[in-house]
Amino acid sequence: MYVKINGKDIKDYDFDYTDIMQNTFLFHTKDCVGWRDRYLDWMCDLGWLTCDSGNGMFYKNIILVFEHWSNVGKGFFSNGQKLRDKILEDFMEEEGIFSILVIEDEDFIWVDGTPSYAEDYEPAFKVFNIYLIL
Repeated sequence: MYVKINGKDIKDYDFDYTDIMQNTFLFHTKDCVGWRDRYLDWMCDLGWLTCDSGNGMFYKNIILVFEHWSNVGKGFFSNGQKLRDKILEDFMEEEGIFSILVIEDEDFIWVDGTPSYAEDYEPAFKVFNIYLIL
């Protein structure tokens, strides 16, 4: 599954971000807007992202791309860093959403804080592979 989010559309967490995510991932509810706990329940459960391969259930691998990441939360009074940090916290393993964080920067890819050449990068399987395009 490939999902692309335009960072320019995310001005705040509780309304813009949760609304975009619940619509993008087709939650079976529309009541996550303004409720982080409800949003995280859907994202952490992941039962709605399973498939049956014939040999048992498994999670779909999701490639989540945030384009214009540097514009997330950017406004007249904010550079957006707190909002970007809050979004990334949702995908840390302590929160229960298993992911690999990838930031593309010219020839390098930064994977969970470690730089590597793009051509040498082989993603490990996790439910969410997150790409931040600055």
